[in-house]
Parts: sequence; structure tokens; C-alpha cells
Amino acid sequence: MCPRKIMNIDPNRDRCLVPELDQSKLRRVAFCVDVEIAGGPRYKDELDPDEKKKKRKDKRLRERGEGEALKHPEAIAEEKDKTGAVQVSNEVVGTEDAPNPEGVMLDQCQVEPNKKKEKKKRSEAERKERKEKKHDEAPAVSNGSPAVSGTSTPKVQDRPTTDPLRIYRRCCQLRETPILKRISDQLLAPSSCSVAAPGIVTCLDLTGSRLQLADVITLGDWLAVVPVKRLLLEDSDLTDEMTRVILAGLLSAKYSEGPKRRSWAKDDHTKIEERTGVVEKLSLKNNPKITSDGWKHISLFIYMCKSLKAIDVSMIPFPQPTKGPTIQIAHGMAWSKATSTTDIADILCKAISERLAGSRLEELIMAECSLTAQNIRKIIDGVTISGIQRLGLAGNDIDSEGLDHVIRYVRSGVCHGLDLGGNDLREGIDRLCEALSKSCPLWALSLADCDLTPDSLKPLFPALGALPNFRFLDLSHNRDLFSTPSPTSLCILRKYIPQMKDLKRLHLLDVSLSPAEAIGLAEVLPECPKLAHLNILENPQISALSTASDESDQEEACALYASLMAAVRVSDTIICIDVDVPGAESSEVVKALAKQVVAYCLRNMQRITEVPELGVGEKEVEVPEVLMHLVGHWEGFSENHDDDDPAPDDDYIVGGTGVVKALSYCLSQKESDLRRRSLSASGTVTPRGHVDDREGGMARAKIMSRNLLESARNIRARLQPALVREARAGNEMAYRRLLFLDQTLQGMIARFEDEYPECRLPSTETTAETESTHSTQSSTSPLTSAAPTFSMSPPETQQQESDEEPKLALRSRHNSDVSLASRALSLEEGRIHRLGQRVRNEILNNSRPTSSSGTGDRHTDSHPPSPLDDDQMPPHLRALQDKLYNLTGEQMREYAETKGWEETLHVLGQNAEELQRLEHEAPEEFKRFREAQIAALANAGKRKERFEIGAKDDDNDVAVED
Repeated sequence: MCPRKIMNIDPNRDRCLVPELDQSKLRRVAFCVDVEIAGGPRYKDELDPDEKKKKRKDKRLRERGEGEALKHPEAIAEEKDKTGAVQVSNEVVGTEDAPNPEGVMLDQCQVEPNKKKEKKKRSEAERKERKEKKHDEAPAVSNGSPAVSGTSTPKVQDRPTTDPLRIYRRCCQLRETPILKRISDQLLAPSSCSVAAPGIVTCLDLTGSRLQLADVITLGDWLAVVPVKRLLLEDSDLTDEMTRVILAGLLSAKYSEGPKRRSWAKDDHTKIEERTGVVEKLSLKNNPKITSDGWKHISLFIYMCKSLKAIDVSMIPFPQPTKGPTIQIAHGMAWSKATSTTDIADILCKAISERLAGSRLEELIMAECSLTAQNIRKIIDGVTISGIQRLGLAGNDIDSEGLDHVIRYVRSGVCHGLDLGGNDLREGIDRLCEALSKSCPLWALSLADCDLTPDSLKPLFPALGALPNFRFLDLSHNRDLFSTPSPTSLCILRKYIPQMKDLKRLHLLDVSLSPAEAIGLAEVLPECPKLAHLNILENPQISALSTASDESDQEEACALYASLMAAVRVSDTIICIDVDVPGAESSEVVKALAKQVVAYCLRNMQRITEVPELGVGEKEVEVPEVLMHLVGHWEGFSENHDDDDPAPDDDYIVGGTGVVKALSYCLSQKESDLRRRSLSASGTVTPRGHVDDREGGMARAKIMSRNLLESARNIRARLQPALVREARAGNEMAYRRLLFLDQTLQGMIARFEDEYPECRLPSTETTAETESTHSTQSSTSPLTSAAPTFSMSPPETQQQESDEEPKLALRSRHNSDVSLASRALSLEEGRIHRLGQRVRNEILNNSRPTSSSGTGDRHTDSHPPSPLDDDQMPPHLRALQDKLYNLTGEQMREYAETKGWEETLHVLGQNAEELQRLEHEAPEEFKRFREAQIAALANAGKRKERFEIGAKDDDNDVAVED
């Protein structure tokens, strides 16, 4: 007997070569939906419009004849008897031969056959007429001419419909299943299909849908006809059979092609590539009912589908091979029989490595699949052979052995993206960083919830900074990164993030980030050349500020949002910052600042998408009115609101204090950076290296800080009219609050200019003179210690500092150190005392004639030596003394603050030398100058005797005598 042989084998059909997989499981029977849907039901016994019209006319004539008969009954009777018909209605009257001329049979049995015959004849005539109409209208429709109105037949299409919604409704009609509203609503949306390909659905999202098997079968029919590029079935309660139906439908879908001309000359040697599937991304996440059979269907789909680019099978338990029962054999030996099911990891490895589309699959996500180290090894083998670039292994409790396989995948050069979130990598981060070489193509890395600490970032960021094309980093849910008081993590981020030239996205969700650390991070964001997205959501301290209502928290929130706004404003690449939105309890200033963050993000997005060749000018960013009243002139905004009415006092307090806090945080971060730079160095010259860093330009102000400084200046300028308003109104408490804010802004601006001299304005010297005078005269007004303090210690003291001190002696003070007027007066008194001491030591004592006897007698006296003794003082110093005494303390202080103490002492020394030279070269002129000074003192009402040494214990002595 001859064996059975199949003759019609298609040599072009792709077949699965994995023996453990059955290709018939995902094969569908030829299926086509009748898409020529009729407009509505039409029954056979319905009459045509012409017949209805004729019947209506006959009925009208019959009614008219009946009316005439009722009016003239005798005349009608005579007409019937004579002619046998009524002339008015042309009604035929029955005779003896034809008793029923109207056609109605008296016998009911004879009526039924006549009706059936008439109905049959009428249906045949209608069918013939309908065929003739179709035959006549087909050329007209194909030529584009409109169909004749009033016809009962629907339009004839020369090709199938491509409307996904009509096809889905027809599938539901054929399967007798209900139309799901969620699917129909998505297909009805204009964005469901692209304009270029109207029949292809871009995305169908069925996340969370609890579909029945009948609905899934209908969906499979629809998926086999309509191409879908992206299908999301997360948490859809799918079983193995549902998964098989859906995957079979996706595998059968093809692009709709136009009519092709039949080629009679067929070449048998040329192989026609058959495209299996259209879907590019499939998500089956969180369907725990899928078992080993479902995994086989998934493996077969991965093997057969050529269009697939990304698949997500996360949160589906991966089946593990189990051992069968132990069988006892002879001689007491035991043999464990393995189960008949093959290891799913081996099947998946073969399906991935031998798939028909090769390396077209780019992404495989297997998070929380309970993978073992051996499963990871087999999957990594298949992924490496196939060339899959992105792999997700989050939440699989990867141990040391599994991490070795992951490192092997990274070193293979295939890995472009890696997700290791949810695995404890605190001990293995060093080994992972060693695999990141300079030639590694890795550009995305997720280390979310990996129990990382600040020490884990030390080897990580240098390795990531060396990568040539690194773009995405996720450090979310590592709560230990910023929970420690040491700012190690922030310093590392501030140092290495600007060095990542291609970094575009950074996630810092739930990392215990504080507002001060967020401001310090925002300061370096504009220095990242390509950074576009920052996510700082779910940080408790920042989230608390968004809903806070008290004034201190409002100021902190204002500092945060003002810093983020300044960072986005000066950046050209940042298009999104995910931060908590201020609640209804927040002040209007905080809400306006948060809106401006979004506004500047949209501006940057528009800059990226605009075409320079079109010559369209950049649109101005609208600034809320509350900010315009607060700041006045806004950079980049054509309108100037400097002359508007002042803003409310609360807006000034919240906005001004917030900007001050933001600037103080920036300065504190500078101190931390300098301190860490000093600790990282070694040797005794480490403290002296800070000055070199400053001179080398490493301590220049960031562009975001300069923007905040400009805002502080504008707020202070707008604050002056508010001060005048409250002073005239007599509201002492409001005036004191605004005055305190004015002095706080002044002190912070001066402190910032002292730290960064390049930020000083050309007219700062003259304005600082009047402002400082005003602040010291107010004895009841508090003054912030943020104002610059000047060191009067000699240079030798600074050079004799201990080499073991790691910190730089900065001039700035702590940002939260606040003083009152008494402290300001004590500081001023100390400065004047130090000035007098240096005048005595450097000018007067150095210019006195040396006398051993006089010096010895003076030291033996109980009183301290006085350089102001007229008997032993040279004449030029007495003249200088008169000149100094003629100066008031306020004038000397203003002179010292304007030109500095060093310049003041230098000028005083020059005056002493000039007077001495004048005494030797022109004694007469020197004598006239001295008499003029004495006369000026006499005119001022001052007595010369106050300079004599005999005036002891006088509390009104000037500070120079001290």
C-alpha cells in the first residue's frame, strides 16, 4: 500500500522548527467578514412605491364613487340597471355571468392559491429588477458617478471596508455576542487610526477588562481581520485558551493590500516572503492564570510573529520543572522519573534564539516572574543569540549567580537597556559597574528599589559618566539615598550629572529628597546639555509642602518652585518636571510659580519642534499678574510693570523670603562642594587648594543662581513703594515686617555678591553705601546676619592656620543665623575698634621716634602707652590726628564700607606720608594747613584738649583712641 502523500505543499509557508511547539495551536481557518452591511431589513411581501401609489389612487376613486351613490341613490340604481356600471367611479357591476367583477372571490378556499401565485410572481419580478439595477449601477459607481437617489438598494463597493468599528460590530453580530462599549469607544475616537493608514488601529487598551471567553473569541475574529499595532491586555484575567485565541488572531492579521494583477508567468524558484502578524507591542502583564500551556503559546507566538518588537509578560508565574514520583526498581535502586512536560525555560530559549524575524524583537520584559538563576541563564542565552537589546528582570530576587549571568549579558555588547529594579544590589553594584566599559552601548538603566545607599553611588556614577550614549537613569524607591544627614548623594549628583552629555531623563521618586536638596539639584539642571525630564514625585517632604498652609512652609514651597522655575527658564532642553502640584490651600504666589514651571516647559518643547526656516518668531510666555506685581520687570517679557501698584504684603513676604531661602540653599551647597573637594584631596596643602579653585573659575555662580539673584533684586526694588505705603498708613507691624524683608534681601544679595564677585552690578557701590546707612540707623529693626562680614585679622593670622583644618574659611555665615540690631551694633563697634587698633599699630607707632628711655618709662606706667602724646608726636601726625578727629564715626564707617578697610588704611598711611613730606619740603605751607585744621575744629565747637593724654576715663573718646 502506498503511503499517503500531501501534494499541495506550500514551499513559501514559514514553519516552526521547535519540536516542543505545535504550530497548529495558533493557526486559524480562512476567515472573512461580510463587510457589505445592508442599510436595513427589507421584506419580500412589501410593495414597491409605484404599486403603493396606484393602490392609493384606486382607493380614492372608490371612496368618491361611494359618496356619489349616497347622494343620488335612485339615479345610481337606474344607471346600474341600464349599463351595468357606474359612470362616476367606473365601478363594474356584477351580472349573472360574472357575479363578482371586482376580483374578490366569495369562496375563501379559492383566495389563498391566487395570493400565493401573485406573491411568487411579484418576488420573481422584484429579484429580476434588482439584478438589472445592480448590473446597471456597478459601472457608474466604479467611475465615481453618484448613485441614483431614491433607490432601495445600498451602495456597491469595489473593495472591502476598512472601518474597524463596522468590522467589530459585524463580528459581534456573527458571533451573537454583545458589543463591548470600551472597545467601540476607543475605535470611535479619531486618534484610534492614523491618517496615513486609516484601516490600522494604532493602540487598543483593554487593561483591567474582565472578558468572557465568548467576547475573547469575537475579539480574536476581529484581530484576524483588522491590523493592530499595539495591544494592551494587562490584568485582563486571561486563561490559556483566551491567550491562544488572541495570539492566533494577531498572528493571522495582515496589512490590507489593493487589488493585484494576476501574474501568469510564475517563477517557482523565487520565494515570496509571507509577513506573519502586524502587532509591534503586546502586553500580557499581570495575568496569573496563564500556566505552562499559555507559556508555550507565548513562545510559539514569539517564534512566528515577524512584526513583534516588544512583549511584556511580567507578573505571570514562570513554571518550574518538577520531578515525578520515585519508581522502585530491582536491587533496591530508586529512579526519579521526570515529568513529561519539558522545561519551559528551554522552550523559551529556543523560541527566542531561533525566531523567524531574527533580531527584530527589541524588548523583553519579565518582571516578577519568579525566575531562578538557571531560568535567567537560559533566557540570557536566548536573548544574547537573538540580539534583544532591552531586558527587564525586575523583582525576581536575583542572587549572586543570577547577577553573574546579567553581567555576562552586559559585557556581550548586545545590552542597550536593563531593568534590575526590585533586586537587592547593595553588595553587587561594584561588580555591575566593572562591566560598564567605555565601549558599552548601554543607554538605559533602572535601579529602582535596589536598596542603594550613598556609598553605592560612588562607583556607579563614574562608570555611567564614562558611557558614550547614556540617556536614562532610574533611582526611584531607594529611600536611603537622601535619608542620611550627610549630603553625599547630592554632591555626587551635582558633580556627575553635568558630565553626562547625553542624559535625557532622571527619575528620583520616593528617595527621601528634601526641598533644600531639590533646590541644590535644580541648580545644576541647566548645565546638563540634553536633560529633558526630571521626576521628583512621592518624596514625603516635598509632597507635604504642596498641601501646607502655614507661612513658613509656604515660604519653603516658594523657594522650591522658584528654583525649579528658574532652572527651566534658563534651560533650552527641559520639557517636563514631575513635581507635586500645589493644593488649594497654597498661596497664589506658589500656585503662580508652579504654573510658570509648566509654561516654560511648554516653551522649550515649542523650541524643539519649531522649524527655523519658517521664520516664526518665538511667542512670549505669559506671566501671571501676581508675579508681575511682585517682580515688576520680567526678563524676556516685553511689558514693564515697575510702575504698577505694589503687591499685597503677604505676597512680598512669601515670595521674597522664598527667594532668599533658595539663594541660601545654593550657597550652602557651594560650601558642601568645596568641603568635599577638600576632603577628597590629600596632603598638607589641601586647605590652600581652595583659593586656587576659586581663581581657576570652579566657584563661579551657576546660571540658575544668577537668575534667582536677579529676581531678588527686582523684588527688593518693588518692595520700596510698599514700605512707603505702610509708613504713610502708620501700620507699624506691617512696616516692620516689610523692613525686615528688605534688610534680609539686602543681606542675601550682598552675601551672594561677596561669594561671587562677578555677580555685582556696576552701581552696587553707591547703593550699598546708602542702604547700609539706613540699616544701622534703625535700632529697632532686625537685621539678618546674612549680610557680609569682613575679616579684620592680619594676613599673617590666615597663613598660620592649621593644615589639618579641611574647611575653607568662607566669609558667609549660616543661612539660618538671624541677629537683631544689638548684634549689628556690636559688630560695627568691633570693626571700629579693630580699625583703631590697626591705625595705632601700623601708622602711629611705626611713625613715632624711637626713644628707649621714653618707652621704658611708658611701659612702667600703669596706663597703657598712648601714641597721641603731643610732646613726643611728630607734627605731621598731629595734623593727621586733627584730620581724623574732624571725621565723624559715620563718615569713617561709610568710607570703610565703600572702599574697604584695607583701602582705608592705605589712604590714611598715604596721608601721613604726604603730611610728613610737606613738613620737610614746605614748612610754611604745612604750618598754614595745621592752623586751618585747628580753626576748623574750633568752628565746629570741639576742644583740642580731648586729644591730650591727661583726658583719662572719658567715655566719649573716639574709637581711634581705644
